[in-house]
Amino acid sequence: MKYVNIEEVLPGSALGKAILSVDGQVLLNKGASLTTKHLVRLKKFGIQSLPLEGAVVKAVTEQAFDFKQQTLAFIEESARYIQGEVEWKKHVRALFTKVVESKMVKDYLYLLQKSSESLYTHSLMVGLISISLGVRHGLTDERIEQLVYSALFHDIGKVVSEAYNEADTLLGADHTWRGYNYLIDQQGVDSVVAHVALSHHENMSATGFPRKLAADSVHDYAKIVAIANTFDRLTHRREGLSMMKPDEACEFMLAFTGKRFNINFMNVLLHSVLLYPTGSQVILSNGDYGIVVAQNYGYPHRPIISILHSKGGMQNIAVETVNLVKMNTLFISDFIN
Repeated sequence: MKYVNIEEVLPGSALGKAILSVDGQVLLNKGASLTTKHLVRLKKFGIQSLPLEGAVVKAVTEQAFDFKQQTLAFIEESARYIQGEVEWKKHVRALFTKVVESKMVKDYLYLLQKSSESLYTHSLMVGLISISLGVRHGLTDERIEQLVYSALFHDIGKVVSEAYNEADTLLGADHTWRGYNYLIDQQGVDSVVAHVALSHHENMSATGFPRKLAADSVHDYAKIVAIANTFDRLTHRREGLSMMKPDEACEFMLAFTGKRFNINFMNVLLHSVLLYPTGSQVILSNGDYGIVVAQNYGYPHRPIISILHSKGGMQNIAVETVNLVKMNTLFISDFIN
């Protein structure tokens, strides 16, 4: 399933999950073939993106995808999870794309994808979340590029030869040491990138691995990557592992803030990721079902919702728009799919 901008969807696309009315009744079933009339009505409801299976979209076909296009398409799709105004998100995507299109990064990502599709998508998501934290934190563009390299390469030790293990060292066979030794040996790779690969599992209470570093000995990039790495691991289903909802992951991570995660960068995370991405279906505290159609930036728990009141399927629907920032007694109680 993939979310696609509704303006790019062509008739014949199969809906990736059901669309529900205010009382949870199915208006369009999962797998329904979308017609022109469906698309026109869904646009009127304020829906900006749709979950599709086997998407039929304008100007892009599966056959036309090469590795570069696939990577850039992943970045564009994943940006819907990032909080920020349109121009801010454009700036983030431009910086991220610049790094991803460099030959060294493309070669590395290709190696990752061939080794593990899961590790490839994880590295891209960690990169995207890290750059969002870095930009929001106020890092310069030069430092942002360095941070993105660090984030994309943080798990490279999982795919390189065991020849890069650290001999005669506790946990010397771990991917952190292996990644460090590989990166420090590569021409054109800054040493800080290698140190992030080594230190992204350290924590703020000197109980992390592989070296149990004190908090002030851990580079800021490693602190950022540690947060991005954990958030992505918790929220994305890969290789059959269950996932948390974004808000649950934030609550879980907040419980370890100060001990596991840096408190300042955790605060930045809460202002950088969307807990309920646009297009998500949710259940409100009064029992109504709705669709997230817009965001209130800075208030990730309180987006703008369209509630569909049906009096007979898709043909007779009234739309109620609810801005949760203005509704103090109403909140999201559950996040569907």
